[in-house]
Amino acid sequence: MTKHGEENPSRVFSYFDVCVHMISHPLAEEEFHLQRLRIQICTAVFLCFTLIKLISPASAVQIKNELQPVLNRNDNYHDIIHRFEKVLHPINYHHLEPYEPHPPLTELRRTLDGLINDPLAELPKAETVPEPEPALEENPALEFGYAARDAFLESQSQVTNAAPPENVSYEVMTLPFEESAPIAGETSSGFGYRLHPIHGEIRFHYGTDFAADAGTAIHAFADGVVLEAGTDDGYGNYVKLEHGNGFISLYGHCCELLVSEGEAISRGQPIALVGSTGQSTGPHLHFELIHDGVYLNPEFYLYS
Repeated sequence: MTKHGEENPSRVFSYFDVCVHMISHPLAEEEFHLQRLRIQICTAVFLCFTLIKLISPASAVQIKNELQPVLNRNDNYHDIIHRFEKVLHPINYHHLEPYEPHPPLTELRRTLDGLINDPLAELPKAETVPEPEPALEENPALEFGYAARDAFLESQSQVTNAAPPENVSYEVMTLPFEESAPIAGETSSGFGYRLHPIHGEIRFHYGTDFAADAGTAIHAFADGVVLEAGTDDGYGNYVKLEHGNGFISLYGHCCELLVSEGEAISRGQPIALVGSTGQSTGPHLHFELIHDGVYLNPEFYLYS
């Protein structure tokens, strides 16, 4: 307990001292009721003081200076209430300034609200710039193929309007290797529908025939490996080369074969000699080009 007239800064009320004193010193009934009332008043004052300190710290200091001496004495509680009302009287709560948000925060909140309502409202609009069309690379071989296809389709329309077989494509492809003509000769019978020279009816011709004298050298269309070298009833003596990426070339009606199966071959290398073996009406080279089992028109790829 502090002495009378002294102020302890670390304590505002003697509430806990009173409780300890009551427990350690039994009281008479009248004095017990008085002490209990004082405790209740101290509790109320403590709560009010805490609230006032939050609202007006300066007034809280004044209340502390006025009430602490009274609470530390055994004065009548009416005096405590009177002093407490006297201290509270000057405080005018109606003149407290209302809380206003800081101007920059208010502006920021308005901006954020606008973005929530329209997320793209404040964003700069990107200008749409059309992408330039890629320049077409010149490819003489491909241009030659398209021109050859146009001429081929025109000639086919004069023979028949029938669609090509399922294992045939009129597409012009870009070959993944260098190629060259297998023989220097004129086309005697083209790819596609034709009047068959032996059977006398319209049938599909799966290759291109080149007229040449017997014994003329036949050259490899591109680099590759000999897939087959043998004899067939229709093709006669023939050579089949594999060029990779699914491409295969075939050379038929030969009188002599110059390569054997499994042999590596270079583009332009002699592989056979022109003949008239198999189903043939005279010396010529029957040349086929196949990709993944689909027959292509060799005439589209003889630009060189």
